[in-house]
Amino acid sequence: MSKLKTIQCVICKRDIEHKVHNGRVYWTQGNNAQPVADGRCCDRCDVGIVLRTRIREIQKEMRK
Repeated sequence: MSKLKTIQCVICKRDIEHKVHNGRVYWTQGNNAQPVADGRCCDRCDVGIVLRTRIREIQKEMRK
């Protein structure tokens, strides 16, 4: 069995955790970090930074 590659979050630089279900890894790529950064981010940065930024940008657009 090959070792799965771990990538780093482009925002906090921590390792991105692998998603596991029933003991099997099904996702290793994290989340889309746009519009905060180009690349992939961890769950913590996705919820705490990226999603909040997206919501703010949508709210700004709706005010126009």
